[in-house]
Amino acid sequence: MSSKIEQPYGLWKSMVTPAAVSQRLRLNDVKFDSDGRTLVWAEGRGSRGVLVARYGLEGGRDLTEEQSVRGGVGYGGGEFTIRNGAVVFAEKSGRLFKRSLRQSRPVPIIPAIGSVAAPEISPDGRFVLYVFSDGQTDLLALADAAGEEWPVKLVRGADFYMQPVWHPQGDRIAWVEWNHPNMPWDGTRLMMGRLEGSPPRLGDSQIVAGDARTPAVQPLFSPDGRWLSYIRGNGEWESLELLNLESGERRTL
Repeated sequence: MSSKIEQPYGLWKSMVTPAAVSQRLRLNDVKFDSDGRTLVWAEGRGSRGVLVARYGLEGGRDLTEEQSVRGGVGYGGGEFTIRNGAVVFAEKSGRLFKRSLRQSRPVPIIPAIGSVAAPEISPDGRFVLYVFSDGQTDLLALADAAGEEWPVKLVRGADFYMQPVWHPQGDRIAWVEWNHPNMPWDGTRLMMGRLEGSPPRLGDSQIVAGDARTPAVQPLFSPDGRWLSYIRGNGEWESLELLNLESGERRTL
């Protein structure tokens, strides 16, 4: 005799409970340090974001306890970055925190004013480039990596920003920007600008690719600084492209 009990659709008992779903482990981002051996990733544990590090084949260890690692800008980009043994991450409160892998606690490097996302440490380790939003205005800001100086507004004028990156020499940056009512998959501008002075300020800038009807996203400079790669949309298709920064030549891979 069968022990099955028939129930109307949607009313049977499930082994997957709401509590289990809310506590599921999520991997949000994964990055290697510049030594090529230290792996850091962000885990979503329920309502909290936690940074975890592992060196070589060692077991993972949590880098954050009290803070919740979470960027607060809708399409800003990533939640943390790592370079030369230092991690900078966006915290749910709207602050950027920095922690050396050899220190015991993260320390804030900017005040909690708005929301932040997509931090990127400069090649010399002195500055952190990031996306900032106060709910009305979005911009790219620059923070002192030691947390001793007030952050400065570096790039503004567009409605939205995301995915800022440094050139290996630290004298240029690239980023993605766009304006309302577009979404980033509708059309964006991939920009590149030169930095001047100390602390750096934006000098001249130019549109590399994209427009109101063409998205261009995910910029990345090559390690030798000769190329800028990005993804350009073309209707239902996308292409991976390279810009030679010396000659201006473009290649579709």
